Amino acid sequence: MKVARTAFLIAFALIPAHSFADSPRSIKLDVRRAKLDNGLRIVLSPDHTSPTIAIDVIYDVGGRNEERGHAGFAHLFEHMMFQGSANVARGDHFKLVTSHGGSLNGTTSEDRTNYFEMLPQSELPLAIWLEADRMRSLDISQSNFENQRKVVEEEFRMRVSNAPYVPAEIRLDSMVNAGYWPYEHPAIGNMQDLDAAQLDWVRAFHEQYYAPNNAVLAVSGDFDPDECMALIRNISARSSR
Repeated sequence: MKVARTAFLIAFALIPAHSFADSPRSIKLDVRRAKLDNGLRIVLSPDHTSPTIAIDVIYDVGGRNEERGHAGFAHLFEHMMFQGSANVARGDHFKLVTSHGGSLNGTTSEDRTNYFEMLPQSELPLAIWLEADRMRSLDISQSNFENQRKVVEEEFRMRVSNAPYVPAEIRLDSMVNAGYWPYEHPAIGNMQDLDAAQLDWVRAFHEQYYAPNNAVLAVSGDFDPDECMALIRNISARSSR
């Protein structure tokens, strides 16, 4: 231990004094913004240091948007969004991304829901098309709803009911925000509201919040901004037909 510490001190002492006086390098990000006619906001940030791309669709909806008795709907749609759309069968969103060398996921909070994919640079059209297809034509069927309700309820049992300290944390948050429903209840929802949920309620929630004019599409990575913007406009035009 003493030898390692001595070696570190010697190495530290040999660093030229002027190295500490150098001002930090500024970081310049190339960020471009646009907005489509349908209201979808676009944020592009090219970065050519790696031959990969990442896209993230953020919907301006979370636990704060849920009505009393409808807790957990935003989290439910984090799961429903992977259950198929007009041109993508149930589960194929995962298969298409992973089989092309990518990874993906979604997250829900009190303030927003997001869905993201990370893929090789050449698969940018696939990622944008997948997001466009489910934004336009998500399959909100009774079978998908029942299936994902069970999945969310099982997640609640695993991450809340059977997790040490988590119920206490949720209770603390509810006490801190007592009387203000948007943040008084947890984004994960509760078993009572999920059990009582009806398909019409879920469809109405989706229709209100999961639309282009309530979303932001962010793209980062190794791409040409002009080509990417043309691709987005082209896919958006085809999806709106």
